[in-house]
Amino acid sequence: MTQKTPNRRIKEFKSRIPFSSRQLIIFALIFAAIGSYVLYRSFAASPAGTAHVFVSPSGSDSGTNCKRYATPVAYPGGAVCASITKAYQLAQGGDTIDVQGGTYSGYETLANDASKNSTPITIRGAQGSTVTHNNGIAFGNDQTNTNSADNVVLQDMTFKGTITLWSTADNVQLVNLKADIFDIFGGNGSGVKGGDYGPCQAPAQGSCLARIIGNNITVDGTAIHHMSSTDLVNYHVDGMFVRGCTNCTVKNTDFWGNMITNIRVQNCCQLPANTNLTLENNWFGVPIEGDNVTGRGNALDIDNDVPGLRIKYNTFHPQTGISICGAWACNPADGGWTATDTQIIGNLFSRAFCASGAVYRNNVYRAFSEYAGSESCGTGEKLVTDFGLVNSGPYSNTPSSPDFHLTSSSPAIGAGDPTNYTATDYDGQPRPQGTAPDAGADEYSTGTTPPPPPPTAPTVSLSSSPTSVASGSASTLTWSSTNATSCTASGSWSGAKATSGSQSTGNLTSSSTYSLACTGTGGSASASTTVTVSGTSADTTPPSIPTGLGHTTTTDSSLSLVWNASSDNVGVKGYKLYRNNALITSPTSTSYVDSGLSAGTSYSYAVSAFDAAGNESAKSATVSFTTATSTSILPLPPPNDTVAPSTPDGFKVTSSGKTSVSLAWNASTDIGGSGLAGYKLYRGSTLVYTGPNLSFNSTGLSSKSSYTYTVHSYDKAGNMSNSSIKICVSKFGFWSNITRSRGWEYC
Repeated sequence: MTQKTPNRRIKEFKSRIPFSSRQLIIFALIFAAIGSYVLYRSFAASPAGTAHVFVSPSGSDSGTNCKRYATPVAYPGGAVCASITKAYQLAQGGDTIDVQGGTYSGYETLANDASKNSTPITIRGAQGSTVTHNNGIAFGNDQTNTNSADNVVLQDMTFKGTITLWSTADNVQLVNLKADIFDIFGGNGSGVKGGDYGPCQAPAQGSCLARIIGNNITVDGTAIHHMSSTDLVNYHVDGMFVRGCTNCTVKNTDFWGNMITNIRVQNCCQLPANTNLTLENNWFGVPIEGDNVTGRGNALDIDNDVPGLRIKYNTFHPQTGISICGAWACNPADGGWTATDTQIIGNLFSRAFCASGAVYRNNVYRAFSEYAGSESCGTGEKLVTDFGLVNSGPYSNTPSSPDFHLTSSSPAIGAGDPTNYTATDYDGQPRPQGTAPDAGADEYSTGTTPPPPPPTAPTVSLSSSPTSVASGSASTLTWSSTNATSCTASGSWSGAKATSGSQSTGNLTSSSTYSLACTGTGGSASASTTVTVSGTSADTTPPSIPTGLGHTTTTDSSLSLVWNASSDNVGVKGYKLYRNNALITSPTSTSYVDSGLSAGTSYSYAVSAFDAAGNESAKSATVSFTTATSTSILPLPPPNDTVAPSTPDGFKVTSSGKTSVSLAWNASTDIGGSGLAGYKLYRGSTLVYTGPNLSFNSTGLSSKSSYTYTVHSYDKAGNMSNSSIKICVSKFGFWSNITRSRGWEYC
């Protein structure tokens, strides 16, 4: 059969159509006009939230080369952006930004645009492709006062750098991302879901400080591993820091290979104290010493009391556990804090001591040593020698995560608290699989149908903004709840309230406290907030007059002047220094070097203090000093030595006995002028030695207790240095918070 050519096909097609060529052209024009109109209407009437913006390594951010497609379309190939930053500027609330496969080099910054905040914008790697950014991405920037983009979902990409959520970032979700670290530096409602973070080595890859700071932050189903440093003195690292976090949760997350510890919970850096922190269903692998090889015992560090702390159903490597307040648990004999509303339930870990005040239930634990950790800390606990895990891995650094699933013979099966357990386990499997839940993060599957989970207890949050107002002004109350069916107000307001909402307090003339209790099938919960009413009178009180004006060193052309600090009812802002009754400088510190003077000449000085409101104190008493002659420089002793000696370094344990330990340190220096007097050694808060020696033998120690030691130097004027590093000693080892040798642990 002869194959038909294209021209013959066209002729045959035309022969079968009962219209002339002219009629066909008219019909084509009509259909084209109708199609254009329909396309125009679909674009013109397209509401926000139905559009796409595309990003490609071959795209452009200039002119019309980067545009928003007002209806969902497939990747158009042209008219696409080159950066996420530009694409976000074009997007509207509810849009999707599709990032095509390839490698991107620019650093991305997403800034706030209030018009986009109605519904989330999703920024995603194109399905089935690999998207790699050779830099990090930031949501806002506190250092440049740039507010963050809010209500954003960022997912399915790799960043070879840090993902930073600055303090104004609200409701930003990081989903299935890979990066060096994430740094959530504040905000509300953000989270990390899935993904892989690490390895990151400081300082080569930056600070490597993975942090969560803010309110209602959740880290779920993530891997955080191999956070390390080659310079721990200047770049201290942990797997993750939790600071200034309220109502935060870390769950179903895998930690291993991190230097020092996996999570450090710490009140720090002028941030609010941590409250209501939940750590559940996590795998805590072996943290690593500074040599990046040797294992460490403290897989979780709680440095300060955390009201509302919940450590539930976590699995630790069998040779690791929880370090609370600088030891493996707070030892009351050594001045440890008492836990406030802390629950440690259903975990698998090693333990040395019981934290005073904490509630322990149904933990399966190993004793840390033959001397410590064998006693039970609460009800339903089980002392074992082996956890029965599939593969716990070595007590050292490993390239991959160990397997902490339970074997059929594990003593953790059925050992959890039957009245208090997580609804699902590390893998999302329902609990319990048997009559009682299993201890640890894994619920061993028995093939039976588990009973329904208990009703979830309600939660409630109540806040006021602002929290302090002038008399006659109002504040706004905002509240929300979960698993609640009704709420009732009390205190300075009353009546039934919706389960979420906001309400003005009205104009206030006195401080008022507002309380809200919400009830559901799982119980009840309550919260309170206080609005403080303050006066508006201006600050008219000057600081105190500076005293002790003197000089420490004189040359033929300069005088080094010092004086004692002033005090103020609000705060001292600075000082004004007068030479021969003329103002010469306004320093903020209590010292100044007056230079450019004539040799062998007498000068008179006085100093005053001032505050932020402009109130200035009276001048101090006038004193006169003479510069040295051109042939001599006269170092003079200070009129009042207020400079402390240097902090003793090299503090270490040199030897130990059954009930004693010998400690030594290096000599300090004193530059204040009065001279070094000696050293003071403290065991906990008790002074045990005062004198000039550089060593001390501490005796009478108990083999079942731990002790902390610090040393200070002091001079003949009574000035005492800062504390040395802290050394903790116990029968099972010695350790410091700076350096370690074989058998030592950090505080």
